[in-house]
Amino acid sequence: MWLCVHSEQIREHMFITIVFISFLFFIYSVSIRKIIIQRNLFNKATQRAKQTGKRLLVIGCPRAGLSNRLVRTYTHGDICLDIDGCSLCVKYDINQNLQDFANDSFVLYESGVFSFSNNFIELIKNVNRITGGDFYMYGSNSSSFFRIIGRRIYQKWIQQPVLLAVDKYEPGDSDIEFYDYNHGVKRKIDMSIRFRTNADLI
Repeated sequence: MWLCVHSEQIREHMFITIVFISFLFFIYSVSIRKIIIQRNLFNKATQRAKQTGKRLLVIGCPRAGLSNRLVRTYTHGDICLDIDGCSLCVKYDINQNLQDFANDSFVLYESGVFSFSNNFIELIKNVNRITGGDFYMYGSNSSSFFRIIGRRIYQKWIQQPVLLAVDKYEPGDSDIEFYDYNHGVKRKIDMSIRFRTNADLI
């Protein structure tokens, strides 16, 4: 009898251990993927800025977040905007929608900040206007796990509502997909030639 109970306890502990290790591996895999995508997009944005002679505008402090502190995947560029960034950042609320920046004056790289936009379509219009289409977005975590569980934990940690899950984007992509948490729907912005020319959404 004692052996049976002991065996059940061992199996239960093994199951919990396997689940925990699997969870850690999942988090590690997501972090590695994030690092690769961020570094790749930032390098492209840097090269584009050199090609065009435009300044590189970075949105999202490169020192924020656990993975960014462990592995530096991008820098502050020429100007870095963040509502709560480090001393090298310009304090800026993304819900000002970049209205006060000149037309076609920057190449832009963004990392996670657009998830806090309360008017994403208006924001993208201005992003397109100030970059002439030269913008690169890492976006944010759009996995089902983050939508259901991770977002709630993250919101409590940073004390800010996460409104969107935005897919990555770079010039040449046909559209920008994002998940609207408030309405529970996935939406799409058409980034066709007509949009780039007329600064109008389809």
